[in-house]
Amino acid sequence: MGLAEVMVALGIASQASGVWSTPVTLPTPEDEQPLARTRISGLARLRAAQGRPLEG
Repeated sequence: MGLAEVMVALGIASQASGVWSTPVTLPTPEDEQPLARTRISGLARLRAAQGRPLEG
């Protein structure tokens, strides 16, 4: 499976009539797979430290 197929499968990109597009907000790991609450809080801390708080 190539990169384009992976991006489409994860909802990161789509193609219609030869035009590629991406969503305004990219999916996060917790959107794509079930994660333990401790993992989600760890991701939230990392994002906050980088100035990118977890939305939602």
